[in-house]
Amino acid sequence: MKWFRINSIDRSTVWIAWSFVASRKHTALWLVTGSIVAAVLEGGSIGLLLIIASAALDKNASDLGQLLGQIGMALPEQWLAYESNKVVFIAILLVVFVQLLKITLVFVVKVGSIELQRKIQDEVQGQLIRTILKASYESIAKLPPGKLSAYIALSGGFSTLINLGVNVVAASLMSIAYLVSMVLISPTLTGFLLLLAALGSLGFSVLIREVGQQEKTYAEELASRESVSIEIFSHPRTIRILQAEKYAEKLIGLKRKMVLDASRLKQILTARIPLIIEAATIGLAGALLAGAYLLMTKNLLSEIGPIIVFLIILNRLAPQLRTFTQLRAGLAGALNGTRHVTRFINEHKEPVAQINQLKVTGGLQKIAFQKVTFGYPESSSNALTEIDLEILRNSTVAIVGPSGSGKTTLTQLLLKLFAPTSGQILVNNNDLSNIDSATWLKKVAIVDGKSALFDLTVKENISFPDMNADPQEVRDAARRANIDSYIESLDKGYETVLGSMGYTVSAGQKQRILLARALFRRPELLILDEATNSLDPESEDAIQETLCSISGVCAILIIAHNPRAIRTARKVYFIENGKVRESGLLESLILQDGPVGKWWRNDSL
Repeated sequence: MKWFRINSIDRSTVWIAWSFVASRKHTALWLVTGSIVAAVLEGGSIGLLLIIASAALDKNASDLGQLLGQIGMALPEQWLAYESNKVVFIAILLVVFVQLLKITLVFVVKVGSIELQRKIQDEVQGQLIRTILKASYESIAKLPPGKLSAYIALSGGFSTLINLGVNVVAASLMSIAYLVSMVLISPTLTGFLLLLAALGSLGFSVLIREVGQQEKTYAEELASRESVSIEIFSHPRTIRILQAEKYAEKLIGLKRKMVLDASRLKQILTARIPLIIEAATIGLAGALLAGAYLLMTKNLLSEIGPIIVFLIILNRLAPQLRTFTQLRAGLAGALNGTRHVTRFINEHKEPVAQINQLKVTGGLQKIAFQKVTFGYPESSSNALTEIDLEILRNSTVAIVGPSGSGKTTLTQLLLKLFAPTSGQILVNNNDLSNIDSATWLKKVAIVDGKSALFDLTVKENISFPDMNADPQEVRDAARRANIDSYIESLDKGYETVLGSMGYTVSAGQKQRILLARALFRRPELLILDEATNSLDPESEDAIQETLCSISGVCAILIIAHNPRAIRTARKVYFIENGKVRESGLLESLILQDGPVGKWWRNDSL
């Protein structure tokens, strides 16, 4: 049928959901077994109810024990000694007991299903978060944080798929029990019922397509609202400085209204389904009564019992039919939400780990850029062109030049956030692309305008991500960054929470805390990209003293516009338009009339 046709993304979504179920196969098997037992109990109790009805209404069928024996149920001999009406009463109690047992089992299966959904939802979101965190910087940086957050919310659709699957298995088993009982009562009426159900299913297809389309719209609008909201809420300072509160409220309100409208239409369409099923059930019952009346013989009393049981079964079958219909509507909704997540996971699959990745051993000796060229994917021109540059062990190197010349791009390549388009970056004569990223980045620390403070304590921000760091080591790093006295002056000292993005501290204090974080790592390469541009002269002088003290311990790469920031550098590179225009010893070049000398004199004025 047409509604079973799903595209490759949807097949991948179902496969992901199935793989998570398979990882918990024992729980899934237990749920299926419980559903089978519940269906058997349901079918047995209905069969017993049919016999009770026949015995109660048919004066010629008063021997209930004989009737039970016809279906393989043997009552204890002492029961058969009772009068027929007492046996009927006992049989009714047995039906009630079996039904209570079935209800209890169904409840246990439902609780197990909820627990399975929770665990799988946790695993799905965990995998999605790992995918986001391990995806390449180049690919993940293109996506706004709001969209990534929306993907995590939409991943709840996988839990919905699991729930639908469990419900359909249980409904299928129950339906089989009901249909077998109905066939035993009247094959003709059962065939008539199945024919009407098939025709009704075709009619539902149109409604299900509408629900699916509306679910798709809802998922897209929800993702858009999350993206816009988080982007705006992440930049409260900019919103207030630009007095954009009304614009932001209007934009979020527009997105919110679109989500609410999509949700309303989706709920209206979905609300039709149980009403249609209810109407169809009543219509079927009426049609079956009419058919039963026409098929009845003169012995009405003996036939009315099975007909009543048949209608009871039909009433019990209606919720199961509703489950199958909800499966179609639920699939349309869940798949429309989860296909965004599936597409993201497929496009950002964790790269296959490269075997025999090199590790930097014996300390950092030399970093060399050899004819390195790089262009951003979205740009038609190169950000860097044939860069040759050297950073020796325990040396201090400065890179200067006009804004937009490619200085920061060099740090992106050193941090392995991007790879050169051509040329090589050698670390101890080994190509950086062949060096294990984890071990390399442990040797590098950076302080720049993009470094972030988190909604954590000062101590946790400095030691991040080492939450069990030695407090004394944290204080030593803060002292070398000339921020210890300020931290101690706070109400809670190092236990003071800085707030989102460190909004409780000034720009200068933020940079010094970030410098403390970098020094805490005891790096072999320290990158300072405009790291002192928000500091007052006194604090900058203190930082320069710190740099002098560690210059014999690690290599330092300074990127700056302010000549004061590179006073400790021995070698300087002047980059303009992505090319090295001049390089050499700082003390020599500042005395000449080249690019470095002119920059030094102009910016020192």
